[in-house]
Amino acid sequence: MTYKGDVYFVSVLVLVFRDYTCWYAISLIKSYPYLLTEFIS
Repeated sequence: MTYKGDVYFVSVLVLVFRDYTCWYAISLIKSYPYLLTEFIS
């Protein structure tokens, strides 16, 4: 793998990871009230 290839691979990984963490945070926030009511009741 060339240097250019490595840079491309890393940038794709970073983008995917960032999108995944963003999606995970959103889903966590959406399910938080539900989890809270389940915990209280």
